[in-house]
Parts: sequence; C-alpha cells; structure tokens
Amino acid sequence: MKGLLFGGCSFTWGQGLYFYSDLPGLIYPPNETTYERHHLTDAHLKFKDTIRHPRLIANHFNTFEVVKNVNGGSEDETFDFFNTIFDRNTKGQEHSSYEKYSYEDIDYIIIQLSQVSRNKFWFTLNGKRQFCGAWVGGDNKINFGYNIENLFIWMEQNNMSVDEWFELHKDLQVKPLITS
Repeated sequence: MKGLLFGGCSFTWGQGLYFYSDLPGLIYPPNETTYERHHLTDAHLKFKDTIRHPRLIANHFNTFEVVKNVNGGSEDETFDFFNTIFDRNTKGQEHSSYEKYSYEDIDYIIIQLSQVSRNKFWFTLNGKRQFCGAWVGGDNKINFGYNIENLFIWMEQNNMSVDEWFELHKDLQVKPLITS
C-alpha cells in the first residue's frame, strides 16, 4: 500500500497525547483546548507522533502517514496543507509541511472534519473581496471574531439573517469536500 494522507485539526495532529507518556517536564495547560508549544520538548512531540491516530492506522496497513507539522486547523487549512505537499499554490503555507509528495505516492486521503465555523467566510463588499471569522461556542451560539462589522453590512445588503448566513457558510464548506 502507498501512503495515507491525513488532514484535520488538533485531534488529527495529536494534541494532548504527550500526556500519556512518562516523560519528564510535562506542564498541564489551564484547560483542555490550550496548546502551548513552549511547554513541550521534542521528546514529548515524538511520543505523541507514535500514538496518534494517523500513525496507528498507517502501522495497521504497513505504510507511512503524512500529517501537518502544525497543530490545529480547519478544512480551509487542510486543503492548503494538501496543496503544499503536492507543490500546488503553496505561497504562505510552507510551515504546514516541508515534505513534498506526488499524487502517485498516496493511496488514501482521510479528512477529519472540524467545526465548520473555524473556516473563513469569504464575501465581497463594495467591490472588495474579504473574509471574516466566526465560531460556535459551547453554548451553541455563534460568536463573531474578526471583520464582523463588514460581514453584518454584507448580510444586511443581502437581506440575510444570522441563521441564513450560517447555513450558507456550512453549504460553502461542504461543497469542496464533495467535489474535491
């Protein structure tokens, strides 16, 4: 079997798995979603790599796995990572992988989906293409991050409610998964 390509967020990368090691110097973060690279040694990260899901699946099939160098992410970042390793449109994404592969090197691509709202929402306002960020909190309410003022103007111009916008955002994120 050829290699397996994995894309996803911190779950795919293996965040927190280093806490299963007996290695010294582990410092627990203030909560389960915080990642602080400066608290980890290279040994902690190497241990994590040996027990994360992509490695276990690759071991089962006696092959190799390809995973992003960096923790976290969204589907947007997953597709940027894929473009980087296949040497397509890599400007600004080189940090996600220093490795290069051809399509013939990979048998399967496995994508672990994250929260759809981690992805950028692109829109055009006053002739300028821009994006905003939003996320769903633990209370299932939409929290808006950067460039929200312009998104609200765009929504008003398009007579769109927050719920309608979120449905559109989800649809736009699912489409590349189906068509790619």
